[in-house]
Order: sequence, then structure tokens, then C-alpha cells
Amino acid sequence: MAPPHPSQRHRRVASVLLQRIVLVATLCMLLLGGINVFVAYKQVRNDIRKTVQMVGENSQQLLATALWDIEVTAVQRQVDWLAQLPEVDWVRVRSATGQQFTAGPAKPAPEAQTRSFDIISNFSNSLLGTLELTPDKQYFTNRIWRVVVSVIVDYLVFTALICLAA
Repeated sequence: MAPPHPSQRHRRVASVLLQRIVLVATLCMLLLGGINVFVAYKQVRNDIRKTVQMVGENSQQLLATALWDIEVTAVQRQVDWLAQLPEVDWVRVRSATGQQFTAGPAKPAPEAQTRSFDIISNFSNSLLGTLELTPDKQYFTNRIWRVVVSVIVDYLVFTALICLAA
């Protein structure tokens, strides 16, 4: 049997080399992509927690003034505005007198991580009500998916460039 032609041997070596490059690049993408997604998950979760905390704290004074002055429309406008923020899914203000003001698509599921803030009067230091904010899970999920897609696209381009250079 005749030995393979030198160009055929080079093609086989090149083919094996490209297969290994793609395999190693895929493994790197999975490993580093997984790490990147984990880090992004933690970062996005912290960002949303901080944003909900900041929004809640900054809304307390306006809501306290509106509740103290018994301005029902002002309270509802503030609640509606809060529900329109991309990080917030659902909002409820419970006044000490029993009135409730809500905004958002629907009452959150029991497992939702609703944050509560006491609304304290600026004048008498008494409790006027409670502000409840529920983060939007879809917003959180969309931010994570953007990171995942970005990592995958980056590695696909990287792998394609390596294969073209080889």
C-alpha cells in the first residue's frame, strides 16, 4: 500500500487541529461563560437590590408628606410612578388608616422578594404607613440573558478568528 500523498496528510493534520481548536474553544466558552454568568448574576442581583433600596428610601419622604396631608391622588401618582420604573414590578402603600394604594401588573407571587419600608411622619415621628416594592424578575432575567448572549457571541467570533488564522 502506498503512503498517503503529503498534501492529504497535511489536510488531515489541519482538520484534526481545527477540530481540537473548536473543542478547546467550546470548553473555554463553557467554563469562562459559566463563571461570567455567575458573576453577572451576583452583580445584577446586587444592582437591583441597591436600586430598589434607593428608590424605597427616596420615596419615603414624598409619601410621608402626601399621607400626612391626606393627598390621596398624590400618593397614587407616586405609587404609579414607582411601578413604571424598569426594576420595579409591583408597588403597594398601606396607610396607617387602612387605605391601600397599589400599582403594577398583578400582585406578586408569595416567593417574590418584596422590600418593605416604613413611612414615618416628618412632623410627629409616627408611622404613617408602609411602602412595599417588588423587583421585576423579567428585568433581572433580561439583564442576565444579555450577558450570556454577549459571552457566547464573543467566543464564537474568537473561535472563528482562530480557525481562520490556523
